[in-house]
Amino acid sequence: MPRRSPRQSAAGLVLSLASCGLALAGLTSCGGAMAGASDGPGFAAEPVIDPPIELKSAAPTPRLPSPEPAEVSEVAEASPPEPTRHPFHEPLPSVAQLAKGPANEVAQLSSAACRKRLAEIESSVERFRGAAPNVGWPLRIVAPLGEVRFTVPPASTPFGVLDCRLALILHELTEVLVEHDVVRVRIDNFYRPKARLPRRRSYSQHAHGLAADVMEFELRDGQRLNVEDDWHGERGTPPCGPEARLLEENERSVRLRNLVCAIAARGLFHHILTPNYDAAHRDHLHMDIKRDAKWFGVR
Repeated sequence: MPRRSPRQSAAGLVLSLASCGLALAGLTSCGGAMAGASDGPGFAAEPVIDPPIELKSAAPTPRLPSPEPAEVSEVAEASPPEPTRHPFHEPLPSVAQLAKGPANEVAQLSSAACRKRLAEIESSVERFRGAAPNVGWPLRIVAPLGEVRFTVPPASTPFGVLDCRLALILHELTEVLVEHDVVRVRIDNFYRPKARLPRRRSYSQHAHGLAADVMEFELRDGQRLNVEDDWHGERGTPPCGPEARLLEENERSVRLRNLVCAIAARGLFHHILTPNYDAAHRDHLHMDIKRDAKWFGVR
């Protein structure tokens, strides 16, 4: 077989490629054409065609489970605890009810009528022989009234003098004091001859020996309820009743407040002034009775 020239080989290759193009178009087969071209140097006898790559869809990303919603506590937030209620939070009796108590009855007594009622306490008091202007029947306390001892200013001063009517009221007061385990009451003064009401010209009940300024109560167990130290009230607020409150609640402050409000509820005094009233009463309780008084109050 004669050797082909390079030009002939190239021409044959072109024809073979053209035939394969037609074969791809479906018009002929490129097997023979490629066989003729395979004899040339540098060409493979049969082209290696990689199989088509099968595209596989990516595996789905696994879904993570949704986090469970946080459990909502079924327990409601605890509300602040209710303030402790004490006996001093009880509403006070009405003025009409208090008017039936001892204060109104005793304050109306004449000196003669009061002297007739002294029999039950005559061993605890004595007649004051000194000058005591404006005091109906002046006395001094010289022994315990019932189970309660009253510590009063010395006889060398007029401040321990009290009217017969106030002595009767203090005897009635001892019933409440004993209920609260009080065995002693410290009095700053009863009688102050020139005492006047603040910003007024009229006399205070101290000028008649019908008022007591109480500083301290001593209890059976030895505790002392001191007004200045243990009151813990707020000026301008009610000392007794549902709206009353203590700025510092402890055993002594509660016992003192319960005692004072129990006294107020008995109708023993027309006026009770506490440290809640003003600065002048920061260290004592003022308690008085008054003839023809129309109202009762604890402030």
